[in-house]
Formats: sequence, C-alpha cells, structure tokens
Amino acid sequence: MAFLFPPPPPPPFHLGTFPSPSPQGPSPALPIRRRRTLTPAFTISNPFRNPDGNTFLGRVHVLERKKIPLSVIDSAFAPIAKQNVNRKQVDAAIDVCNNWFTENGYPCSRLSIVTYPSIFNRTLALYSIEPRLHAIRLVAVDSNGKPVEGASVVTRVDLITRVLGMKRDDIFRWTAEGFASLMALGIFESADVQVKSVSAERVELVLNVKERPTCRVEPGAGITSDGRMYGDVSFLDNNFRGKAQRIRIEWQKRLDSPRAAGCVAFEDMRIGARIPFSYKIRAFRDANSSRGVPATRSIGLRRPSGDDEVTRRGIETPLRYEKDRDGAMLELGYRPGSGNWLLLLNSVAESVQANPSERATPDTSIFQTVLQSSIAHMTRFPIDCPRSGHMLNVESSIGKTFNEAGTMFRNTVVRLAQYVGVGPYASIAAGLNLGIGSDNLPWHEQKSLGGVMNVRGYDYGELGRYKSFGTGRLELRVPLTRGALPGAVPEDDESENEKDGKQSDTSAGKDIDKSATQQKTSGTKGGSEKTPAVQNDKGANAESEDSTSVSKHVNDAPANRSGKVISPGLLDSLPALVGVLFGDIAVSNEQIREPIGMSYGVGVRIGGIITMNWTRTMDGRKSRLHFGLIDRSL
Repeated sequence: MAFLFPPPPPPPFHLGTFPSPSPQGPSPALPIRRRRTLTPAFTISNPFRNPDGNTFLGRVHVLERKKIPLSVIDSAFAPIAKQNVNRKQVDAAIDVCNNWFTENGYPCSRLSIVTYPSIFNRTLALYSIEPRLHAIRLVAVDSNGKPVEGASVVTRVDLITRVLGMKRDDIFRWTAEGFASLMALGIFESADVQVKSVSAERVELVLNVKERPTCRVEPGAGITSDGRMYGDVSFLDNNFRGKAQRIRIEWQKRLDSPRAAGCVAFEDMRIGARIPFSYKIRAFRDANSSRGVPATRSIGLRRPSGDDEVTRRGIETPLRYEKDRDGAMLELGYRPGSGNWLLLLNSVAESVQANPSERATPDTSIFQTVLQSSIAHMTRFPIDCPRSGHMLNVESSIGKTFNEAGTMFRNTVVRLAQYVGVGPYASIAAGLNLGIGSDNLPWHEQKSLGGVMNVRGYDYGELGRYKSFGTGRLELRVPLTRGALPGAVPEDDESENEKDGKQSDTSAGKDIDKSATQQKTSGTKGGSEKTPAVQNDKGANAESEDSTSVSKHVNDAPANRSGKVISPGLLDSLPALVGVLFGDIAVSNEQIREPIGMSYGVGVRIGGIITMNWTRTMDGRKSRLHFGLIDRSL
C-alpha cells in the first residue's frame, strides 16, 4: 500500500555509555545491572488530522507488521473497540503497543497512526515502523570518548554482530544481555552505543570503542603453590585476527629443574555462535620430575614398575620419583542454556616419563591416550570470598597405555564444595573430593596424597599414591581488613584458568590474562567475563591434584557494602587480609580402619594471591610453616 505521506526517518538517539568491567572483576553482568529502558527520542507525525470529538472505532488495521503479535494489539484496543473513542484513548492504546516494542528489545520500532476513524470509514489504520539494521560501524575513541583520527578498530564487525545477536537486514533489536557478552570478551575498555537512521526503514548502529592492548609479551618470576621458584616469559594475544581468539605461547624454567616447560595454545570461545561450544588446541611440555617425593612414606606407594610390594610404615625406601609430560590435547566445551553449566570433552595424546633420582626400573617412558569428559556447575558468589552457593565438578576418564604392558584404564573424580555465610562477613567453606580408579590404573595416574592441595600438614606425596581415595577440607574464613570484604578484592583467575603444565603457577607482578569463561567461556562469558564453570585440563594436570580451573563467572553481588573495617585497629591502607582456620582429612579403601592422614592449622591470605599457613598433623608428629600461592580449588 502506497502512502501520500510516508513516515519520516527517525533522528538518532543514544543508547548509553557502558564502561568495560575491570580486568580482574567478574562482570558479564555489569551492563545488565545497569540496564535502562531504551526509549527513542522521536515520534512519527500523523499526516491525517484527528477530527474533533469522538468517533466510532469499528476495527484496527496494522500495516507492515512484522514482530509485534496481533494478540498484543487486540488486548490493547479491546477496551475501546466497538464504541465512540477520542484521540486520547487511541494514543493510550498505541502506547501499550509501543511499550511492548521497548520491553522486548525493539527501541526503534513503534506504531504510528495513518488514518483515524471517521464517519465515512470507521477503521483505524496503523503503520508499524520496524526499521532494519543497515550496518554496524566501529569508531576508535580515546579515554575521553573523542574519535581518534586515522585510528582503526582491530576487532572485526562480524564478531560484534554475532556477539550482539544481530544480523544485517534483520529487524533491529537491542538487548543488554548481548552487550554484556560483548564486554565480557575483555577486549574493550569502554563502549558508547548510538543508533542513527539511514532512512525510514534502516538504522545504523555506531559503537565508539576504546580497545585494550591485547597483544603483549610478559616476562616474570614467581613461586608455585608448593613453594618452588621459577622464571618465565609469555606471549599473549586475546584478540587474534580481531575475532576474540586467544593465542598463548609460554616458556618456563624452575630453579630446581634442568628441564624447561612450556606450551602453545589456541582457543576460540565462539561467543554468540548459534551452537554455543568452544574449542582449544594446546601442545605442552611440563617439568615436574625434580620435585622430590619423601623417601619415608606410609602404606600405599607402589614402585613405578608396577611392583606389588607395598612399603611398610616407617621404612625408608629409595623411591624418589616424579613425572614429566609431553603431548597435545584438543578440548571442546559446550554451555547449555543455563550459564552455570559447562560440559567439556578432552582428548589427550601424551608421553609420560618417570625420572626417579634412584630408578627402580629401566622402563621410564609411557605413551598413552586419554579421553576425558566432565560436567561442571557453579553458583558460588562472590568469587573472591564465597559466602553462598556451591561448586560441582565430575570428571570421567578412559585411557590406554601403549608400552609393553599396555592396558586400558578408567578413572573418575568428583569434586564438591559448599559455601555458607556466617555473620555479616565470615564464611565457611567445605570441600569433598572422591576418586575411583580401576585396578590397573597406572602409577602416573594415581593420586598423590599430602600437600597444599589436600592434606596440608604433610609434604607432597608423603601419604602415598592411591587408586581410590577421599579427601575432605573445612575452612572458616574471616576478612580482617576492608580490602578483604566481599566484592572488594579483584579475583585473579589465571592460576585456575590456565594451568598449562605449571600446576597452578602464577607469575608475580604480571597483568594476568583474563579468560571470560572461563571461565574459559563457551558461548558466554559472559562471562567472563563469563558465568562460572569448573574444568580440569587433563594434559596439564601432571600431579592429578585437586586443582580445578574456574571460568567464569558469577555476578559478584557483595553481601555487605558498608565499607566498615572489621577490626577498628587495622588501617585501611593494609592489603586485603583474610584469616583462615582449617582442617583436612584423607582416606582410602586400601586403609579402611583409620584415616590416612589428618591435619589442622591457621593461615592468612594476603592480597587474594599469597597464603601463609601454619599446619600440624593430628598425631602431633609434624608441624610446618608454608608460604605460597592460594589454592583456589576450594
């Protein structure tokens, strides 16, 4: 139908400015929390004058209707149908329809009157203005939001279109959730969004963005969770080819090891893709063989040759060995409709080398393939000091070794953590780990008990290796300074997201690369910064420890924002300090009558990164002071 007076194009209107979430904050949910009703600042003039007085409304006819359902229009005009109406009543019904456009993410769409009912024609003709997306234009701006002449945006427009859930020539729709996913990529510091009309039926989306530096080289040094010093250098690119793909090249050398470690990884989170799955390809080389396993052990340790002889309690044996791994892996991740769930499938081919200081067998190299599936669910928040929610991760592995005694083996590990707030600030964290391995589970896949990842009163591996095991940990956490209050300490997830053969190693003084996802993210991220999920990197988990990688992320709604210092005697200038009182226990089906080991202790977490613990075994035979990185598996 042609019109003598076509509707004029709408003037531009502003959707708002959204700052990027902090590099260490959770915040795919940040733009959502700041969501505002997006109302265009324009109206469509009526070319036909409304006659004075009331007019009988016989029927309503809508032209060019595409998105708004007829049921919405019927319900809006039902109260005034088949009766005399005035212009004010008609406008009120049209406003109801236009509110539907706004509430459902169509801020540029609205109904406009074409012809008003008269004594000759009792039909109200409406025109549905539903403009289509003509293009998305990216403009590079500085910190003040002013365009930078000659500067270009590295990020590709097709990525922006996909993440926002838009498509060229479709009806323009804007959602805060799509924008949250865009900011969760972590490649923009800020973004200012505007809509400009190209014609009466076309609009252009303009994003004024300031990109973060995503390609960098980072030298550094640090200390592992078990107290070993190392130096490393990394090359990171979080926006490879402008597609938000991630490349990581890393080299590391421990002071106590002649062998260097490293990895090359490529990851595509595929945020906004129709099928929300991510993938990661990684080649790795780790170096753990120099870590000395104490020669004095309790029962449960078997020789790497597979000898069935079990060491007796208190008898020294020359079995000091560890393992190195070289291999490659392919990881596929899928995030269903609920952002708290994450499904992972890992395929790993690797060579495992046993390097004992006093070898018990010449056969020290094993080649194996492992297929691991895992499902994770996380609702804990805040991330930095959880006070509610839980974390669940179930992993099941099946593998085959290809040495002379090649066998098929199976292993299942379940990790569960529950968080409960105590009072206005403190919290209790309880963790339970269960592992069930097949009878022919090779020595390098068995669980080493003892150390900072399970029973902290013992050295790593001091309690032996076990095919099936159970560990429990209980912690009471009390913030001591303002910086440690929930929501005040940024979360450092690098040690959780990227093991890369380093057993949760984290470099000191580095600007840690954020994983949105992880939280790793698979079609999130958001979340990145993404919704939480727990995952385990099979190839990098060289110690089979209780290490979990967390990708994220949860909306960190602080439980208390009063900003008061818990103890008036502590200065606000102190770093974030959290006091911890804890107890640990380990059991196994190989020793049913009594626990393998129990310990307790107190500690202080400093700055959300470093921990200092004093521990003592339950039998009172051993006490020690440990200094290292925080174990984030609980």
